[in-house]
Amino acid sequence: MLRKWTKEFGKTYGYFEGHLPVIVTSDLEFIQEVFIKQSTNFSARKKANLNRKENDPSSNLFTSTKSRWKRMRMIMNPTFSSAKLRELGPILVNCADRLIDVLNKEGDAEINVSEYFKRFTMDSIWNCAFGVDINMQYEKENLYFKKCEEIFLRTLELSFVEILGVFFHEFKELILEYLIIIMSILAKFIDPKKLIPFIWLNEKVQEIVEIREKDKSIKRKDYIQLVVARRCTKKTTIKGIDIPVDTPIAVDVMSIHFDADLWGPQDPNEFYPPRHEVKRNPLAFMAFGNGPRNCIGMKFALIELKIALVKLIMNFEFLPNSYHRLEEILIIEGAVRTPKNGVSVILKKRKC
Repeated sequence: MLRKWTKEFGKTYGYFEGHLPVIVTSDLEFIQEVFIKQSTNFSARKKANLNRKENDPSSNLFTSTKSRWKRMRMIMNPTFSSAKLRELGPILVNCADRLIDVLNKEGDAEINVSEYFKRFTMDSIWNCAFGVDINMQYEKENLYFKKCEEIFLRTLELSFVEILGVFFHEFKELILEYLIIIMSILAKFIDPKKLIPFIWLNEKVQEIVEIREKDKSIKRKDYIQLVVARRCTKKTTIKGIDIPVDTPIAVDVMSIHFDADLWGPQDPNEFYPPRHEVKRNPLAFMAFGNGPRNCIGMKFALIELKIALVKLIMNFEFLPNSYHRLEEILIIEGAVRTPKNGVSVILKKRKC
């Protein structure tokens, strides 16, 4: 819908959500002001829960603002350092190997790749973030996977305790009591100052298979390397537009990612990895946001994607089916964007 409105009303326009005005933009100069130059004036994300107060103690990294967000980000940054991510490499490789094993059992068949990729992604997160192996990729009726889907179908405005409640509803109060005890103990010793876009099918991507250096090939650039919103926290003006406090700024990411002026001369709708070899405006790619509040898990997600992609291309061919056109895939919005009916492709084992 935003792409349609952008074509009709231009790169920057507004609409109302009830009584609340919302500014939508795909203008990179406007975005630079919001995300970088005036980032301190847009230090919050759009409110998802009107009943929750600003910087509520239960707010998370996505929903907190100002000093609370800075503190949480500072605490979490070391977890996503390059050194820490290198340590997670073997775990991610193991999760990718499970994905290959599961697909091997399917044989040559038509499959919904979305389902397998979701399970691989959640399996990686559970193993890396929680150190828990719950067999998510092998068990189709896995309870934890179903609960993860419930969370992502809901808003990001969930507290940690609320998320725990999804998994352990009957133990919610017990867990809360336990966490309070743990935090009170830690407080005595700790100085308080101190979370796959579509792989568009293309014959050229098969060339990766020729680079058979196993896991070392993941470090190569080649083809592998190749609606964000903020909320105004201080009244300001950008490009002649007065922006009151609490006004959400929604970035029309899809219009940016398919802008021929930014991604040409080749058709932006075509899978053409060499286009990324040309130096472009950093704001032309907004999959992980930008500025101080960009996605903290960006490096983790890219490493996870590269490992999975290399493993997949080395073992399988993915062919389009005869009746399912990629441009007809319907996308639904939620905590993450996801294909409504999945993505069906024909899986074919490679003959070594």
